Amino acid sequence: MRLAVGENDVAAIREIALAAPLDDMQPESFTLLVFALLGHGELDRARWMAAQGADRHPSEFLLQFWAGTLLFDKNPWNQKLDTQSWTIGGSYLRAAVALRPEQPTPHLLLGDYYRSRGQYVLARRATREAVRLTTDLQWNWGTAGFNEYMLGNDIEAQALAERDEATGTLEHWQESALYRARVNNGDLTIEESIELAREQSANYPEALAGPGLSLLSARSVGRVDPERALELVRPLLERDLDSYVVWLVAATSYVLLGDGEKALAATERLEGLTDLYDMVQRMDVRLLFAAAHRLLGDDVRADKELKLALHARDDLFAGHEDEWAKSPVVEAIEMLLPIAEGR
Repeated sequence: MRLAVGENDVAAIREIALAAPLDDMQPESFTLLVFALLGHGELDRARWMAAQGADRHPSEFLLQFWAGTLLFDKNPWNQKLDTQSWTIGGSYLRAAVALRPEQPTPHLLLGDYYRSRGQYVLARRATREAVRLTTDLQWNWGTAGFNEYMLGNDIEAQALAERDEATGTLEHWQESALYRARVNNGDLTIEESIELAREQSANYPEALAGPGLSLLSARSVGRVDPERALELVRPLLERDLDSYVVWLVAATSYVLLGDGEKALAATERLEGLTDLYDMVQRMDVRLLFAAAHRLLGDDVRADKELKLALHARDDLFAGHEDEWAKSPVVEAIEMLLPIAEGR
């Protein structure tokens, strides 16, 4: 095996990976093969080999870490996997954290895993632990700030994200959340946030949906303004931009304006952009469908969608209701639920 790896013999490496006596292999051999396969772009085989090694050697940190990284859908190659593999990836990352709690990277990846599921309470805990352990990881402060924003902790969100802003390492989506937190904190007016979003939109078109979300939040602007929110994103709708947040602003605005037909069309477009792993997005879509069908007088379909939305909400908040209490997610539910229920 070491000879094949040393000579960079990809055919031999593949053959070894397929014929290796897995139950007799030492952890080092699994790790060597995983790295060799990755080096030759053999992602599927590397993913399989890492999982096989992790299952056989549960106390080996590197195998748990790489199995989790390669099976988690936000892996470095950005390949989407089936739900079962993705869920198992989270289990391996949790095992890696348990084995080396002093290592920041597994905490950061586990936080990213939870964030991708919409489980922001768990994401906050994992990411904040990574932040506590080091300040050298990319996206650590901005990601921690985003998690705080999603839980309605705007002061903490702003303070954390500004650390990455100062070094120029803040990602576009993190920067958009930072602007919304500043609006909520009174450090930025909605007009200023719109101007900043217009500047940002040159490289990040969906930035205009950020102040659109603020305009749909009474917490941000006092009185929601769905017409202006629509005005901001309308050019992006006309371009049929593939952006979840843009169509979320559109669908929510149409519901608040009482336009069931357009709300339904926008929600159908939104559903096609939904990440099936994200519990918040799944709930959003079902609630918007319920509201749109209620506006259109289809009570049977509205009741069905409402039941699914409430079930998704209960799954998301279970055991963490207090930590979600100030969240913009809860605010959106409280705004849309009366319409979805026909009240």
